[in-house]
Formats: sequence, structure tokens, C-alpha cells
Amino acid sequence: MSSRLDGTGNSEAVSRRLKQEIDSWRPYAEALRQDDREVFRDMMNEISSSYREAIDMAERGYDTESLMMSILLKQQKTINWLANLARRLQEEKKT
Repeated sequence: MSSRLDGTGNSEAVSRRLKQEIDSWRPYAEALRQDDREVFRDMMNEISSSYREAIDMAERGYDTESLMMSILLKQQKTINWLANLARRLQEEKKT
């Protein structure tokens, strides 16, 4: 099976691969406290829907790496957004 979305109908197979990767984390998720488990599941759902194509296109052979890089990217975007918001609030406070 190709790890690329090559226009030949492999997107379903690749999505299945991503689902299998996420499912492999189920024992970890089930060992978490309930509130952490909910955050973990929400995070995995958001990442798989927001970054599915990028994860599917990665040809590194390790789905976990692509998944983790997507999580890091999402977190960095959130950090950047919060930093910009804090900067704007500081500027407004000065004026």
C-alpha cells in the first residue's frame, strides 16, 4: 500500500493507517485519569482531522513521528497566538 495520496483512491487506505496509529495509543489513553483521557482524545481527534493529509503524505515510515510533529505544530501555533494576544494586551494596557 502506498503511503501517499496519489489520486488513485489510496486516501481511504492511508486514513486507515492513521486510524490504526491512533488506535495503537488506546492503552495509553485508557491508563490516563479521566480528565486527561478526555483532553488526549480531543487532541487526537483534532490532529487527525486537521492534519490528516500532512500525516498521510509523510513518507518517513513512522506514523507516530508524523502524528507527534502535527501535535507539536498545533501547540506551537497556539503558543504563538497566545504570545501575540499577550503582546497586544500589554500594548493596550500601556496606552
